[in-house]
Order: sequence, then structure tokens, then C-alpha cells
Amino acid sequence: MKRGWRILVLVSIAVTLLASEVKALFDYRLEHIFTVMNGILKVERIGPVPEGMLNDLSFTGGGIEGPKMRGKLRPEGWGRLLMRTDGVGILDVHAAIDTDDGALVAVTYYGRLDLGEDGYQKYLQRGLEGFLPGEIPLRMVLHFHTTHPNYLWLNRLQGLGIGLIEPARPVIVYDVYAVR
Repeated sequence: MKRGWRILVLVSIAVTLLASEVKALFDYRLEHIFTVMNGILKVERIGPVPEGMLNDLSFTGGGIEGPKMRGKLRPEGWGRLLMRTDGVGILDVHAAIDTDDGALVAVTYYGRLDLGEDGYQKYLQRGLEGFLPGEIPLRMVLHFHTTHPNYLWLNRLQGLGIGLIEPARPVIVYDVYAVR
């Protein structure tokens, strides 16, 4: 009988712990590095693939302003957007940044945009232009590569990008953070 009570007490403690607020195990902070403003996005459909619709991405412009970096995106950046049948778009972007102080920084973005459960059908009918401003949130991870001495610290970062695509213009705006 004692064993049954012990099990009941342990189960009760476990349920209480699970029901209480779970705290993060690891401390972290986000440090704003820069914001990309007014990057012009061009989407060109390649065609259907087993996972959904594959698209080529290109972009021009895009000023970079922030506490840690200023400059512009080079126009020869490229990427792919796989628009899955569940309405989630998978981004794979490769770009370069020319900083105002003469550095060249390569950056790779991987991310997702969620167009909703009916997003794939909407996308097939109207492309990204068929979505309202603010309807296309953008979440990305970034990796940087440079040999410029002023920016070697970027090589050690895990970046986080949070922003949106404004399809009517079509403009991309996002903040980039260092995860510390």
C-alpha cells in the first residue's frame, strides 16, 4: 500500500510541475544589428515540383541601417522560394552586403513565410501580389561570412531575421538580430 501512495504522490508532483510555468533552460538575448529597408523583390515561377511550386527570387536595392552596420545589398543576390502545398514558403537566399566603410559581407538566409492554410491556392491564383500588406510575415536565420577586420565578429553569429513582405509594392523589410 505504501508503494501505491508513493506513486500517487510522484504523479501529483509531476502534474503540478508540468502545469506550472516552464522556464527556459538557457539564457539568451537578441541584439539588433541592422534593418533592411525597401528591398525590391522579384519572383519568377520555375514550375511545379513534387513539394509544391518552385520559384526563383531576385532582388535589388535594400538599404541597410543599424547600430552595427550600414550599407546596401548588392543587386546580384538570388534565392529560391519553394511554396509548399500547405501554404508555407521555404526561403533559401544568398546575398552580399557592401558596407559604408568598404567591407564585403556574404550572407545566407534560410527561412519561412506562412501564407495560411489556403495560401498555396491563393498563391497559384494571384502570386504574392494577391496578399494584403502585413499578410506575409517573414522569419529567417542568417549566417555571415567576411574577411574584413571590422566585421570578423559576424562570422561567429547566429542571426535572426524578423520582418514582412509587402506584396503590393513588392518590398521586403526586416530586422536582423544577433542571438547572444
